[in-house]
Amino acid sequence: MIADEPITQLTADVLEALIGSRPSQIPPPPQRRVDFLAGAVKVRGPWCGTIAVFCSPQLARRVAEAMLEVSREKASPDDLRDVLGELANVLGGNVKSVLPGPSHLSLPFTEVVERGVQTGDSEFWFALDGEPLVLKLQPEGST
Repeated sequence: MIADEPITQLTADVLEALIGSRPSQIPPPPQRRVDFLAGAVKVRGPWCGTIAVFCSPQLARRVAEAMLEVSREKASPDDLRDVLGELANVLGGNVKSVLPGPSHLSLPFTEVVERGVQTGDSEFWFALDGEPLVLKLQPEGST
């Protein structure tokens, strides 16, 4: 079992450092059928699984603006994939520090998730600029 508090704190700290805004933690909404962009890394070690970051396209544009210094309107699909991959990599590396170690991260990968985020035990919901951001830890072999 992974403790929630360090992951919640790390996520808020990382987002504040990367984009200059601190997210607030929110409960999962009753309706999860939101289209998300996702970035993820695989973790190999005593804990094996995936650490994924999900956010709306609007929030991905906001993050691209902060991290890449490109206007929200001019952020390309490649820019959005880059920032989601970087968020997954940075958040994954920080979360890895509270997992049993030693562990190794994969290179980040990204995708569009049209079915929405499925609920799970290790799911952390945040709001930033009124848009949802979800960090999900999916142990290997779980659905």
